[in-house]
Amino acid sequence: NIRELEVLIQGIIGTAIKGAKLINHGLEILEVFSPFNNRDLVRRTLSKCTKVVYGKLTNRIALIKRLFNERRGNPPLRQISPEWPKFAGAAAWARMFQRDVEASIDLFTRYKAHLISNVSDGSEMEAANALCGALNDFAVKTYNTWYTGVRGDLNSMLYIPLMRRERDGQLGLAVAVQDLNELGRSGRRPRRRRDR
Repeated sequence: NIRELEVLIQGIIGTAIKGAKLINHGLEILEVFSPFNNRDLVRRTLSKCTKVVYGKLTNRIALIKRLFNERRGNPPLRQISPEWPKFAGAAAWARMFQRDVEASIDLFTRYKAHLISNVSDGSEMEAANALCGALNDFAVKTYNTWYTGVRGDLNSMLYIPLMRRERDGQLGLAVAVQDLNELGRSGRRPRRRRDR
């Protein structure tokens, strides 16, 4: 009986969507069952499940936007990795969010025809693109802030030998750490230390 088959497919779709942990898995399930869309009962189930998956997609983007706006002044670097430096860590934090939003946009684009016909007009993805731009601007601004804060001529620092061979054949520091710090503050090359 066709009615029993429709009910069976409806149950399979519902179970599969509930079991899908990732958004892209849910979208793939919807795509697999889309050929059954001409049956009324299956069409209603697919429409309901599409709203659920699309809701997860837009909620993920909204969560990223909220977290970014709340913490952009003081990114939670120590919670993510204690080794991250301030500027590079803040830029990496923004890039991490940017990659996540771009992946969501890619999913939406890949399954656009199915999603727009059922639940969306695409305006949410325009907001996601704007969020991607804001995340990129934050990372670039963070880099520029770091770069303008570095004192001295960076090219001259590249020509300072950091290691030298000692008389006993071991490698040692050629420049003391305090001299490197002085170079960073003054922009002048420190005097070489002479062995006695």
